[in-house]
Amino acid sequence: MNNWLSLLAAQRRMGVPEEVASFFASIGSSFGVPGYGAIWPTILALFTANAMGVHYGLTDYLLIIVVNLLVSAGTVGVPGMGTINAVSLFTAIGLPVEVIILMTPIAAIADMVRTATNVTAGGSTGVLVAKVNKTLDVAKYNDTSEPEVEAAN
Repeated sequence: MNNWLSLLAAQRRMGVPEEVASFFASIGSSFGVPGYGAIWPTILALFTANAMGVHYGLTDYLLIIVVNLLVSAGTVGVPGMGTINAVSLFTAIGLPVEVIILMTPIAAIADMVRTATNVTAGGSTGVLVAKVNKTLDVAKYNDTSEPEVEAAN
């Protein structure tokens, strides 16, 4: 719930109308987090294929992308979800799952990048939709002043 409120507040500060912000903040906080679901498993699969000398053609790379999109369709942002998606992807395309364990030491560093990707995607979706629908408050979006912070009770 806290993630939803943060995304909603950020989108409102960027000039997104309430009805657009509330809908896309809920989508962005609960469905399809790209860092965990799509980017990390794909990078692991490509690294593994290259490290093991597996020669993939264009069709194979497209298959990795399509399978990963299907695997990650309902991904939620919980710790360890990128690993679960990677296991599903590796199993589906025939890569050895054991290689995922070898990547564990860099997972904490990569997690910071995945989180930044997820936050950016969740926060920008409402802005993009409002811009396309011409309901974005452009003056508010371009405002560079610091937002006022409310005092905690």
